[in-house]
Amino acid sequence: MAIKKTNNRKSTAKRKPATQSKRSSSPKKPSGFKGRLIFWSKYFFWRLMAVSIVAFLALLLYLDVWVTSKFEGQKWALPAHVYTRSMDVYVGQAVSQKTIVDELKELGYKPTSSASDLNRTGQYFSRENDLAIFQRAFTFWDEQRESQKVRVSWRQGRIDRILSGNAELDAIRIEPRLFGSVSPLNHEDRSLITLEETPQHLIDALLVMEDRKFYRHRGVDPLGIARAMVRNIRAGRTVQGGSTLTQQLIKNYFLTSDRTIKRKLTEMLMAFLLELHYSKDEILQAYLNEVNLGQSGNRAIHGFGLGSEFLFGRPLNELDLHQQATLAGMVKGPTSYNPIRNPKKSKKRRDLVLTVMAEQGYITKELAEAEKKKPLGSVGSTKRQALRSYPAFTDFVRKQLQDRYQAKDLNEVGLSIFTTLDPRAQYHLDRAIESTLEQLNKNNVKHAGKLQVAAVSVRTDNGEVLAVSGGSDVVAGGFNRALRAKRPIGSLVKPFVLVSAFQNHAEKYQLNSLVVDEQITVKQKGSDDWLPSNYDNIFHGNVMLMDALARSYNVPFVKIGMDVGIESVAQTLYDYGLEKKPRRLPSLLLGSLELSPIQISQLYLTLASGGFRTPLTAVSSVLDSEKNPLENFELQIEQVASSDINNMVAYGLQEVMRTGTAQSINQGFPLELGLAGKTGTTDNYRDSWFAGFSGNILTVVWLGKDDNQPAGLTGADGAGRVWKNYMSRLSLLPFEPIFVGDVKYVKSPNYQKLENKYLRYSCDFSRHVPVSREVNDPMQCSDDFQFSDNDFFGNEIPWGSSTSDDRVQKRRAVDKIESFLDRLFN
Repeated sequence: MAIKKTNNRKSTAKRKPATQSKRSSSPKKPSGFKGRLIFWSKYFFWRLMAVSIVAFLALLLYLDVWVTSKFEGQKWALPAHVYTRSMDVYVGQAVSQKTIVDELKELGYKPTSSASDLNRTGQYFSRENDLAIFQRAFTFWDEQRESQKVRVSWRQGRIDRILSGNAELDAIRIEPRLFGSVSPLNHEDRSLITLEETPQHLIDALLVMEDRKFYRHRGVDPLGIARAMVRNIRAGRTVQGGSTLTQQLIKNYFLTSDRTIKRKLTEMLMAFLLELHYSKDEILQAYLNEVNLGQSGNRAIHGFGLGSEFLFGRPLNELDLHQQATLAGMVKGPTSYNPIRNPKKSKKRRDLVLTVMAEQGYITKELAEAEKKKPLGSVGSTKRQALRSYPAFTDFVRKQLQDRYQAKDLNEVGLSIFTTLDPRAQYHLDRAIESTLEQLNKNNVKHAGKLQVAAVSVRTDNGEVLAVSGGSDVVAGGFNRALRAKRPIGSLVKPFVLVSAFQNHAEKYQLNSLVVDEQITVKQKGSDDWLPSNYDNIFHGNVMLMDALARSYNVPFVKIGMDVGIESVAQTLYDYGLEKKPRRLPSLLLGSLELSPIQISQLYLTLASGGFRTPLTAVSSVLDSEKNPLENFELQIEQVASSDINNMVAYGLQEVMRTGTAQSINQGFPLELGLAGKTGTTDNYRDSWFAGFSGNILTVVWLGKDDNQPAGLTGADGAGRVWKNYMSRLSLLPFEPIFVGDVKYVKSPNYQKLENKYLRYSCDFSRHVPVSREVNDPMQCSDDFQFSDNDFFGNEIPWGSSTSDDRVQKRRAVDKIESFLDRLFN
């Protein structure tokens, strides 16, 4: 028994230490509810802290990778910037001094009081017959021009000498103006600058107003945030922001403008990380290119480089101190302090910036006060700003570029697009549209505000588009009728019917051939017979073909078209520049074909160019982001018709201007210009067209209503007035049809008078008409020829006929009486 007890004691003593050791290695479990609650709270707290730390580190790592990868790579998607044409100035050129000065003003050049005051680029001095210019450096598509001083002298209206220092120059180029961009999908537009290119006063103004401790903090200024919070609480609203420039850059470049705590905390973290990796100068330069400075249509203007061009029309390094202060002041509110939209608020903000700069010692108080007295110097009104953006022309540029470049190239890689836009021509076109519509609306209140106009103006020697208007509101963008509004072209098709006739049946059809204007019935499969009629609802009997064109008689052209074949007319339209052959319907012969003004311009350009088809172009060359030539749009020419045949038709279009439906349009122009053109009026006066050209410029105008309701205007009364108003403002060259083959001028009868729509021909009023030498055309006058009531074939000529038998008889009776009286008294 004793032994057993002893053994039990020993075994108990041996197990005790093991039990104590086990208990000491794990926490003592609490007893009671309160103890367990404390235990589990601590347990989950420390684990939550661990998870949070891991998550925070992961977030930091993610943000760090995001910040560095985006900041290191291409920082911005740069749009393709679009420039006007450059202006060539050369010795012997007949150009006025005012024209060149106007060009310089468009580019933001500033006048000086004397030639000795030309001390920086972007200035000029002018006096009678003498112009001094301090030209900016510029990268053209074919050369890099350094800044230079030049002097241009005139003698007898022509440039006599061009000097650069003591060197004689044959020519200089005035650089083009940046006027738009093919914006990225986010519609952000900017022009990159470096820190070295930025005026020091602008940097000082920016830092003194936005972040005075920029070079001392590490991305976040805690004291600045606290100070801003106190002031905002006292004011009961947001009156001051505590964000540093780095935070503002993060917000604008990486984040949104949402006012949430989450966004603000993320912004602060990213600002710290950004400063961890990059220098202050790198961050400041990025800010200078990212800051938002307002809107232009759907374009967001970013960066001080583009902001300077947009608001002041000048490069950043040419701005005066007060203009730099204006830009710095806009950072707080680009819309509120926009000098164009809100000049009073902008000036007040600008003056505050100048005051603070003086208080902080960046400028003297005297300089600040002197700068405050200066006007803002912005480029004018919001309307003028919109005018300088040329939305319709830019739309055409974008269309042409999309056929050649991928969207990514246009939206991201910073191409420089040099166009054919002539700012002076565009200005005159816009003013012509505005003034003509104002008069038309005044004369006819019923149509006031409803008429629309679209127009295209082109150089005839190379197809370069000078100006485009897409609607009556020349400021707004929106629907571009010049490119996208397709309307029936009416009588604009008739010259191409003539080309087909001259090409295929020259033995029957010449300008001096007689054509019969009488009722015709056109059979159509699957539809009713077609009975075409003339505009005046009168049939005119035998009419010379050139006069049928000049007076725009419909029926003769239907007969000619049916004779030569609708397929032939369709082929001619295709050869002259139509993208695809139109449907072969008889109504094609009277212009049922629906085309846009830009398509009509292509067709008539071939007519104006002697039968040589040249594609319309709005782009002359393209440079890549490094200013290296990427592509030149070379001139493409293809002869699609005999120049003699083409020019005989063009001669007929000159007759349209001299004696035909466009006679009122031709009045006021010198006769030696030899203008050529064609009116077009569709059924019920729905569409008013005019296409006409001089020796150097072709312009096509459409006028009508978007709802296809009658405009109440003929081609001459509507579109023709816009055309005349515009072309009369330009320097035009004469148009002379040149015949290089077997073409001769023959003496042909002219109509003696135009009375009640009836033509009476007589050799007493003869004219010379070009015809093919191979055709023995009888319609010509000789010295012993006497024109009678019989034609050359011995047939009686029905000088007038109409759908009314009574009217026919009356007309013939009057003719016989007049003939009798002439013989009696003569």
